[in-house]
Amino acid sequence: MSAETTPLLFEVNRIIDSIRPVLNEFSNGSANRLSFTLSHFGKKPYVIGHRGASDTYPENTILAFEKAIDDGADAIEFDIRKTLDDKVVVLHDSRLERTTTGIGKIAKANYHSDLEHVTTKRAPHCRLPLFDDVVDMLLKEQHRQVWGVIDIKPGNPLNIFELLAEILRTRNSDLGVFSKRIMLGIWHPKFLPYARKALPDIPIVNISESLTISREFFSDVDGYSMSACTLAGKDGQSFLKDVHDAGKPVFVWTINAKSYAKDCYDWGVDAIITDKPKYFIEYFQGNELMSTNNYWWFSSFFRFLRILYYKLDSRITDYKTRRWLLKYGPLEKTENKIDG
Repeated sequence: MSAETTPLLFEVNRIIDSIRPVLNEFSNGSANRLSFTLSHFGKKPYVIGHRGASDTYPENTILAFEKAIDDGADAIEFDIRKTLDDKVVVLHDSRLERTTTGIGKIAKANYHSDLEHVTTKRAPHCRLPLFDDVVDMLLKEQHRQVWGVIDIKPGNPLNIFELLAEILRTRNSDLGVFSKRIMLGIWHPKFLPYARKALPDIPIVNISESLTISREFFSDVDGYSMSACTLAGKDGQSFLKDVHDAGKPVFVWTINAKSYAKDCYDWGVDAIITDKPKYFIEYFQGNELMSTNNYWWFSSFFRFLRILYYKLDSRITDYKTRRWLLKYGPLEKTENKIDG
């Protein structure tokens, strides 16, 4: 191959890579609802604030979310739980003790009588936001480019999606306007038909630590949010290629070290989810990502060890994830079946 033809081939490949998601949309018969998140050729991953800027402020609080947005995060990720009186609270755990001044299971607490004055243990002591509060924050004019990833743990009730739909309708009766602002992150396949019935216009991403579960039960979702360890090795890279060939994005969590961020960049993932959005926005914008040094062999050795760790960890987490999900119901293809 001559030196003259190499730049031409490089440019052709660049163009093909840049339009591949569009071609996939037409070949699949319909546009993928998350194609706007796909990283095209040469583009660095989007940065998503994991529970907001949770390295700086208490996790899952409006303060943490606004900090992440102010720092330039493309999206925020947050968790939801339902209270006894059908309020949707932004909280990771099913219990209150780890992060708040409250005690007990959130599912057995009424928001107005039990939770309204509960605050975070970590200073500055913030109240627990409702899903309503996060929606209102995202709908501010200055936040119109930011999207939200809702982590819906399998311990939530099946009617959680109806509650989300009711809240969104109070802001706009046309739920389609939220299709590029909000996505549903689902761990358990039992939720799929309920999510699609209540929120048919809202994209769904499978949150997972298991390639086998994602392939078997979530082949028709709009995207994937995978733990970093799952993508290492031949199986993980094959999964990533298959998903991208289908015109769907892959997000990776939880990335809090530069070495892992570099892996994600090299793999071509579409977004990283991190507790440190500002840190990684600056990292991806700087020169360090592409730089080399005299200790490349040292870095390569530790990268080898890191990839080996990924592979070992992925096998363990695959088994643990399957056992964990089975606690909340059988793993089966739902085919839009809704009980009751």
